Amino acid sequence: MDWFQAITRSLWALNIILLIGGSLASVIWIKTRGRKTTATPPISILKPLKGVDPGLYDSLETFFNLDYPQYEVIFSVANDQDPAVAVVRKLLSRYPNAPAQLIIGEEIVGPNPKVNNLMRSLGASQYELVVISDSYIRASRDYLQTLLDVYSPEIGTVTGLRRGYHGQGLGGKLEEYHMNAFYLRWQVLGQLLKLEFVVGSTMMFARSLCDRLGGFQGVSEYASEDYAFGEACRRQGKKIALSHTPVTQYIGQKSVRDFWYRHHRWGTIRKYAAPQVFFIEWQHGAVPAGILAYFTFAAISPEAGLAALAANSTIWFMFDFLVERVASGAWLNPGIWLIKELIVPFNWLHAIASRHIVWRGNKLKLLSRGRVQAMRDQTGEEKQKFPSAS
Repeated sequence: MDWFQAITRSLWALNIILLIGGSLASVIWIKTRGRKTTATPPISILKPLKGVDPGLYDSLETFFNLDYPQYEVIFSVANDQDPAVAVVRKLLSRYPNAPAQLIIGEEIVGPNPKVNNLMRSLGASQYELVVISDSYIRASRDYLQTLLDVYSPEIGTVTGLRRGYHGQGLGGKLEEYHMNAFYLRWQVLGQLLKLEFVVGSTMMFARSLCDRLGGFQGVSEYASEDYAFGEACRRQGKKIALSHTPVTQYIGQKSVRDFWYRHHRWGTIRKYAAPQVFFIEWQHGAVPAGILAYFTFAAISPEAGLAALAANSTIWFMFDFLVERVASGAWLNPGIWLIKELIVPFNWLHAIASRHIVWRGNKLKLLSRGRVQAMRDQTGEEKQKFPSAS
């Protein structure tokens, strides 16, 4: 079966090239700050919130202490019963002179709950440059400057190179290791291969461009509004830029179930929004690549196949360790890393079989091109029909 050997050999070699090349590229990318700009235009930071994530108070407090001359922070929640309201009000009372406010109440423009949450805060923001930052982002003091360093008039969106930080419990460590290897590496590879995409945990854009795209409600029918916004920017002839300094996502205590369903949701969304990526990513992991290595060298002898499997796993661990160390300064636990690598292929298979996701209490059905249809809310009531976002 020479054809089988040729396929496994080619796929395995491609994975090793992407692993080594992507890992080294990630290290160089992080070590290279990019062009430094002295411009400090005023910036509006929008923080959509729902519920209380681990470490929420400390994460939000970092936005009151940015080293930047003029900015505002607008927190938003869908309703006044949300427990995040108390956290924000505590911060506002501690920093009474801060340029920050809380907006309660969503504007329903489509099935994407994050977009609905953002609509009123986007309307209330003052400045031309807007940053959308998720609740779990823990900002460094130069957070805004690192985004501006890669911004220019031809850029449609700046997206943050995301790293996981301080994962606790088995699920938290699984999340940290997966984000600081697979996701971080592919953000850099995507940028270098001209397959760049927007990650919504941190995204910066000009309000005037957003208006030309039909407003943020224009992406409200998509499950992945960040990816859809980036694609809309491309259609306008704009580029997507990636920060060199990683943006920190605080993870905290997570269960294995939390890890599983978070990445099941992301995988299901990718399957519909970017199937050309999703249907080839199954092979890029230590376990699938190890199986390919085994069949590549088992033609020589079973012992050579097993040696190749072991060598592949060692190489994969070493380069994941390198990226983790440079991105976050942390160390990889080999046992937890192996558990993560064994879990991820089955998580991908779960996403293959799924058409629905649950996103912060909202059950959503995925449609073609990543569009989404609301199903039932947490009370079991049918969601209302939404106006067209086009």
